[in-house]
Parts: sequence; C-alpha cells; structure tokens
Amino acid sequence: MKKTKLRWVGSFIVVLFIVVAIGAIILYNHFFPMAESIQYPSIETISAIEITNNNLEKKYTDNETIETISQYFLNAKATRTLSISDNPTKEEYYIVNIIAEDDSRLYKSYIYKENSKWYIEQPYWGVYRIDKDMLPFLENDN
Repeated sequence: MKKTKLRWVGSFIVVLFIVVAIGAIILYNHFFPMAESIQYPSIETISAIEITNNNLEKKYTDNETIETISQYFLNAKATRTLSISDNPTKEEYYIVNIIAEDDSRLYKSYIYKENSKWYIEQPYWGVYRIDKDMLPFLENDN
C-alpha cells in the first residue's frame, strides 16, 4: 500500500513538473517572441545598397556585391530583442539603406556590435544576429 502511494506521488510530481515546464515555455514565447522575418526586397529589384556612419560612406551598385550583402541579411538569425525606437540605442552603428527599383519604400536597417556579436536592427520590426564575415563591407577602403 505504501509503495503504491509513493508511486502515485512520484508520478504526480513528474507530471506536475512537465506541465509547469511546458507552461513556462509557452509564457516565455508569448512575452518574448522571436522577431518576424527580416524585411528585405527581392534581390533582383535592388539597384543599390548604401552603408554609412560617421567615418564611412559607401554605395554598392554591382550585382555581385548586392547579392553577397543580401545573403548576409537573409541569413541573419532572428533574436528575441525588441526594436522600440527609430534608431538603435548604441553609440556607434552603421546605417544601411537598400534601394529597390520597383518599390517606393526605403529599406533602412542598422548594423552594430554588442558583446562582440554583430546585429542588424530594423526599427520597430526586429533585431537579427548577423555573420561577422560582413565586416569587410563596413570598413573604409581609404
């Protein structure tokens, strides 16, 4: 009788733990959702990509470079960090303007470094982790 009671208590604790864990995961995903997919025009429609900051002003118009930069954007990993302002709150960041031929909308993003990781932020849309291999496009050739 005692062993049966002990088994029921043990089973109840295991089931209770599983229910609490699932509930915690659901609440976490609800209150801290992943960012939506990055907003990006069709690569074929991009006529230029401009990257600027205090010390840099670059404009890429060749298809190969546009394709390469686009792949970095499209492969960026969504984070749970919210974008809640027009500009990043970081002191230093790069502004990336993507100009599409058939779209009247300017695709503006920001790239910055935080805790030795690089991120793309799209205002009010999301923050995405980006591969550091994109850094050569952010360097000044002069």
